[in-house]
Amino acid sequence: MVERLQTKENKNTRDNQRRLNSESNENNLTYCSKSDSELNESNLAYCSKFNLDTNESSLAYCSKSDLESNESNLAYQRQSDSKTNMRCLEYYRQLNSKSDKEYIEMFLIYALATLISGVKPGTTVTIKKNKRVLYESWSQYGGEFLESIGLKYIYLRETESCLVVMIYDEESIMKCVSTMEHKEFLSKLGYKGLEVDDYISRLKDRYERYHCPHELGLFLGIPIEDVKAFMDCSEQKCLMCGYWKVYYNRETAEELFRKYDMVRDFAIENLIIGNNSVSIVNCIRENFIN
Repeated sequence: MVERLQTKENKNTRDNQRRLNSESNENNLTYCSKSDSELNESNLAYCSKFNLDTNESSLAYCSKSDLESNESNLAYQRQSDSKTNMRCLEYYRQLNSKSDKEYIEMFLIYALATLISGVKPGTTVTIKKNKRVLYESWSQYGGEFLESIGLKYIYLRETESCLVVMIYDEESIMKCVSTMEHKEFLSKLGYKGLEVDDYISRLKDRYERYHCPHELGLFLGIPIEDVKAFMDCSEQKCLMCGYWKVYYNRETAEELFRKYDMVRDFAIENLIIGNNSVSIVNCIRENFIN
C-alpha cells in the first residue's frame, strides 16, 4: 500500500512538472533568454508574447516602441481559427503524457518544423534547466534524435539556468554562407574558412562575446538586407513586424511568414494524430522540400 501511494505521488509530481513545462514551452522556444536581452539592452528587440509564440529570434523583431509608433497595420497577423487553437491545446495535452524520449522528440519536431522542412537553415532553442522534464529529456535523448534525422547542433551558451542550442542543417548552412554577398558580409566580422564548422565555431565565439550577435539572423534564414538594416540602428521605419523585422521586400517576407505558419500547422497536425517521430519528419520533408 505504501509503495502504491509513493508511486502515485511520484506520478503526480511528474505530471505537475510536465504541466509547468507546457506553460513555459513558448519561453523555451525563443532564442534570446531574458538575461540575453538585459545584456544587449536596446540592441535586442522586445520579446512580446507574439515573439515567444513564433519561436523566432528577437534579434530582428519589432521593439515595443516600433509597435507603438508604427500602428497595428504593420504587425504580421497570423491566420488562425478555433480549429488551429484546439490543435495547439491538444498538442500540449499529448506532450505532457509522453515518456521522456517521446516528449523531447515531439517538442523538437514542433520547435524545428521550419528547419526540418528546409525553409530555414538553422534554429535556436533555449532549454531551461529549471524545467526538469525538458532538460533531462534533452540531455538524455535530444542529441541522439537530432542525429537520427540528419541535423547538427552546438551549444552557443550554457549558463547555470539554461542551454542556448543552435540546431542546423549542414548543407543549408553551407549554401547560406557560400553566397558572395553573405561571404563578404561575414568576412568583415571575422568569419573565415571553407567548412561549415569554421563558421559555426566563429558564431559561437561571437555569441559568447556579444550575446546574440546580429549576423545570427543569417544563420536563421533572415534576409541579409533586413539584418543589415537592423544592425545599422538607423531611424528607418520597418515595413512589417512578424517573424523578423522587415525593412525590404514586404510581400516576399509575408509569403515566407505564411509558409512558416503552414509548416508548423502541418507538423502539429501530424503530431497529434500520433504518428511516430521519424515518419513525421519524413512527411514534412516530402511535402515541403523542393
